[in-house]
Amino acid sequence: MSNPAGNGHADDESERNIEEARLREFQKYLEQNQKPIWEGSFDRLVQLAAQICDVPKSHISLVGKEVNYHQATLGFEAEITPKDKSICQHTVSRGEYLEIGDTLNNSLTQNNDFVTDEFGLRFYAGAPLKCPKGYSVGTICVLDHKPRNLRESQKRALKTLADEVVAHFELQSARDDLEKLNQEKDELIRIVSHDMRNPLTGIIGFSELLQEEVDDEMHREMLQQIEDSGLSMMGIINVLLSSEYIQNEAFAIYRKHVDLYELTYEVVKLHRPFKLLKKQSLQVEIDQPLECNIDPEKWKQIVGNLLNNAIKFTGEGGSIKLRVRKLNESQSAVELIVIDNGIGMDSQLKKRLFSGSKSILRPGTEGESSSGVGMQLVKKYIDLHSGEVEVYSEEAAGTEVCVRLPI
Repeated sequence: MSNPAGNGHADDESERNIEEARLREFQKYLEQNQKPIWEGSFDRLVQLAAQICDVPKSHISLVGKEVNYHQATLGFEAEITPKDKSICQHTVSRGEYLEIGDTLNNSLTQNNDFVTDEFGLRFYAGAPLKCPKGYSVGTICVLDHKPRNLRESQKRALKTLADEVVAHFELQSARDDLEKLNQEKDELIRIVSHDMRNPLTGIIGFSELLQEEVDDEMHREMLQQIEDSGLSMMGIINVLLSSEYIQNEAFAIYRKHVDLYELTYEVVKLHRPFKLLKKQSLQVEIDQPLECNIDPEKWKQIVGNLLNNAIKFTGEGGSIKLRVRKLNESQSAVELIVIDNGIGMDSQLKKRLFSGSKSILRPGTEGESSSGVGMQLVKKYIDLHSGEVEVYSEEAAGTEVCVRLPI
């Protein structure tokens, strides 16, 4: 009975979907073998396959859309083979062990170039590399220049070696996943630690100011204890920030419709005690209202880090200006500018500003400590927003930082 009209199209589409899924797994394996866990492990497996099957040639291949990529070879040298000229394509398409005792007398191989040309292939046996999802992504195979047949024990051994190859790839995949999780954990630790600094800085600063205003000795002692506790916590945070965390680039942003006027003033109020302690003037100009589609937490971190640096590296009695405005509607972007008349930077320091390198560490004008992380995070958050940042600074002549983010 013939199939109803249209079934052929459905079958073709199903086959295409299966092949696309297979190729995704193939690509994953191909990328993983660029950084193998054990160097030369596949070389040892093809040597073992040849020895067990008593043949001169063997190879492990990943079979792509148009090309076979040889991961290891024995008895010949080749990095790739066109898929349409390979015998391994038949093993992959069948998804099961394939043995051709005499290639000249088999319809699959009798016209194959590797059989008819000087390579002189007369025997082939291959076991598919089946990933856990069930797709055959490649083969481990043995070759000979004379017809032959493998014993059952040799066939079982070749299939076992195929499982070992897949296990190697899956172990590599598991290691990659663990490394990614570990990077995300380190990212979280360092981000949380860094983000705790701003509110903690506010606690320390206000406790210092209140000690000057309070006459009662007992309350002054309580405020001193608050300040000491805050400084102790700051020391712990600085230890975390000084370790080698946060080299991971896989961090996300979550845009929301927010008013940057309110968000920015939250940050400004948090830094008020420090500018008062240094008797600095802070001029703030923010368009109102300023509705934007932006990640609010990362915006606060960008503003907070830039404002904190301006206060830290500007001396007593200095001036700081913070300006936030929406650029013209056609550009659909917001601009943040922070300007100070502080100690500035030389050209070399300016080049390394966003690197997170310890070479940029320097104390503030009152000996305030630095972790070197703040500007690295600022740059990361700007990049995540597909924004840009420009820095204008000269030694002893102040600094201007201009950030533009699309909204």
